[in-house]
Amino acid sequence: MAKNNYARRSKRSRKNEYSTAWLIPLFFIIAILPMWMRGTVIDLTELEESMWIGQDTRFDIFSYWKSIWFILTTIGASLIMAWLHFDKKIKILWPLWLVVPLGIYIFFSLVSWLNAPDLGLAARGFIEIFQGVFVMMAYGVIIFVGFNLIRREKDLNVLVKSLWVLWGLVFFIGFSQFFGFDVFRWEFVQRLILPARLSELVGNLNFTFGPRTIYATMYNTNFVGSYAAIMVPISMVLILYAKEPKPVAIASIFFAFNVFAWYGSNARSGLMGVLVAAVILGALWFFEARKQWKKMVLILGIFVGLFVVMNTASNGTTLSQFVGLTPAGEGSLDTPGGEDAETAYIEEFNIDGYEVEIITDKKSVVLTYGQDSGGLSFTDLDGTPLTVGINESGALTLNEEGYESFSFQFNSGTSALETDFYATGIDIFLTPEGWQVQGVGGLSADTVNAPRVQLLDGLERVASGRGYIWSRTIPMLTESFFVGYGPDMYVLNFPQRDFSGRLNGFTLNGINDKPHNMFLQIAVNVGVVAFLALMSLYLFYFWDSIKVYWKRDFATLTEYLGLGVLTGIFAYLVAGVFNDQIISLAPMFYAMTGVGFALNRMIKADDEKYADANQ
Repeated sequence: MAKNNYARRSKRSRKNEYSTAWLIPLFFIIAILPMWMRGTVIDLTELEESMWIGQDTRFDIFSYWKSIWFILTTIGASLIMAWLHFDKKIKILWPLWLVVPLGIYIFFSLVSWLNAPDLGLAARGFIEIFQGVFVMMAYGVIIFVGFNLIRREKDLNVLVKSLWVLWGLVFFIGFSQFFGFDVFRWEFVQRLILPARLSELVGNLNFTFGPRTIYATMYNTNFVGSYAAIMVPISMVLILYAKEPKPVAIASIFFAFNVFAWYGSNARSGLMGVLVAAVILGALWFFEARKQWKKMVLILGIFVGLFVVMNTASNGTTLSQFVGLTPAGEGSLDTPGGEDAETAYIEEFNIDGYEVEIITDKKSVVLTYGQDSGGLSFTDLDGTPLTVGINESGALTLNEEGYESFSFQFNSGTSALETDFYATGIDIFLTPEGWQVQGVGGLSADTVNAPRVQLLDGLERVASGRGYIWSRTIPMLTESFFVGYGPDMYVLNFPQRDFSGRLNGFTLNGINDKPHNMFLQIAVNVGVVAFLALMSLYLFYFWDSIKVYWKRDFATLTEYLGLGVLTGIFAYLVAGVFNDQIISLAPMFYAMTGVGFALNRMIKADDEKYADANQ
């Protein structure tokens, strides 16, 4: 009788078994989508044209098709999950701790889209970013799908093999870029990534980065750092899991591939993410470390060996990035104009017709063009006239004490009055309407003295200008608490013509389309409430993971991979303090978040079975 019952259970189990082929869309998002590149020409909307004066189209090769394929594969993975549920292969799980935060996030993303000034643009996403409303909602959906589709350890084996493909391709491309024979400069490769209608571009594609730097297929070197932040810990734990010499060797090779990308990105955000992750991993794995000290030596040897090789090949660039993590090594803190230059904080820069105000925390000047006299005059803020002299180069100077830093010179080549003050300066143009300055959106008298975080005054140049960007972005949150400005609408609402702030720590004409902080990016675009809902999910994940992995006797692939995914996600979020969320990596990150939740669920289920069996 017992034998017949066992036979029926086995038959029912085989009937409910499903192929890992159903997980292909999920694994595509994790392992293939980051590598996807396809050239296309995008027609700019009216709002986008206002940022790119003189252009009505934009060529894209890194982002647009990634966004399209991500949306389609997320839909595909969701339909597969639903079909497996209705076919009784799996039972979709709806835990409130997961569904409620994701529901809030998706709902407010949709509401924020309805608040956007251009619904079509907010649906597609702004040029070069392409994280419109469907992408933003898909981020939440793929977490839920990943949590539900990963059920078995054999699913994890396929996941690891798909990651090997990703790691190998990133290494091959990164190796070519680091050592100066970038594969994307080969005509054969350009023919693969360009459609036939753009074949005239073959051989003419230009890429920004030169040798000794890896950008892979991820648009910018900073995002290779974020990629490495999540992948270095995952590949590291596969070494710790491997039991035999051959698997250890294979895992070590792929770990070295990711460390190579980590160093080669020259991204301090990625370096910081991995270093913080190493501390977290070490704390959770401390009680097991003594049992596998040989593997720890192997891992350390790979870190040190690759560092020596790559630092030597890059003439010290790799070391300089680590030094740059310290305040003393932060190049953006250098005094503009040199250590001996006199500096001041630029409080305001205003234009009113033929009058320009330059207000600083030291001396301030009002420059006026006399329409009747056709000459320039200078006063302080109280209207007291300032006398003018001419220096050896022919520039106008101010004779009063304390104004030595100011000079004004007409450039006949550009038709601009070059104004220099306190180791900075700006060109102003005399037009029939009055003074104007060149900035985002073209030549205009429009200037803004944007609200700012005063605690960051003087720190605008920190982290390559991020201090300035954050200082002007944080006040934007007061208008986006419940409803954001709209998916990818950050660029349209950032004070692009805040010249006083730009003079303190940013470029005068460059478009700032991202806050260089994924948390601010999410909160501004889809609202603080949506952001807090999403972050509550990660807080729950970290707390749940600490309970799962603390003082654990690691043995299975599920346990090791769970630890690796946890530390990788934490590292990515640390890097996200300095990096934006981009379509090249965010889909993989959110899908891996779902996998992380699934791994914790699987481990806790096994623990319960073990406890029941031993009662």
